Amino acid sequence: EVRAVTGYPPAQRFDGPPVTGQELPLDSVGEAVIEEAIVGFGPDVILTHHLYAATFRDLLAAYPIPVVRLHYHGPRPDADLVVHISGWVARNAGALPGDMILTPPAFDDCVAGAHGDAIGFIKPIPHKGVELVYRLARGFTDRRFLILRGEWQDLEIIRRRRNVRFMQPVDQMASFYAECRLLLVPSMSEDAGTVAQEATLNGLPCISSSVGGLVETNAGGILLDPCDVGAWSRAIRRLDDQAFYEATVKSQREALDALGHDDRLAELSDRIAGL
Repeated sequence: EVRAVTGYPPAQRFDGPPVTGQELPLDSVGEAVIEEAIVGFGPDVILTHHLYAATFRDLLAAYPIPVVRLHYHGPRPDADLVVHISGWVARNAGALPGDMILTPPAFDDCVAGAHGDAIGFIKPIPHKGVELVYRLARGFTDRRFLILRGEWQDLEIIRRRRNVRFMQPVDQMASFYAECRLLLVPSMSEDAGTVAQEATLNGLPCISSSVGGLVETNAGGILLDPCDVGAWSRAIRRLDDQAFYEATVKSQREALDALGHDDRLAELSDRIAGL
């Protein structure tokens, strides 16, 4: 049984053990919610991550319960088990020998049954490389660009163009990928880059920046300097060659399989059981 205490409404339905969702303010009210969950629920282990792990560190330390922390970025945290979301994160954090690396896997519920002709991009915010996408749209006036809006809409840079369409946030990513022929991920920084794996599961080529965790999650795809617009333009044109298109998809699939998600998830389960 799992009890989930979250600081924001869950973005997806959870297909696992029973879950209780609850909004969690970052203050004394939030501390009371956590305390009630720990005392009332009596967990064998606490799985936490990122912002909340740091905010409520002292509170969690007051209970003799093992803590597993999923680590996104920054210095290595204190926990009974630290799970870094990419090798890049682990190296920059100063990982210790007992730490794990588990890149967040993409799941089959993002897979569309068919695909369209759009050049896809997700989250039009600065660090995701949205300006490069608009420059490409200006150069490829005969191509259709589809931009999926995200949850940080107050940070978005929206530029209206005849060949650019914006899609509102969706519950099922498959509805976005159903309209795409390829995916652009020109991020200036990325701790992991799960969308590169989603493109792979959909059989779509992914052109991504050669930064951070994308070097791992898009290892078989096309990795480029996020500032070299000419290189991105040439890559898009190369994918008009169906043989190159299919070879890229095949390479991505092989690289995704090499990440060994099933083995890593099984190892994490065993490690948690042994705490």
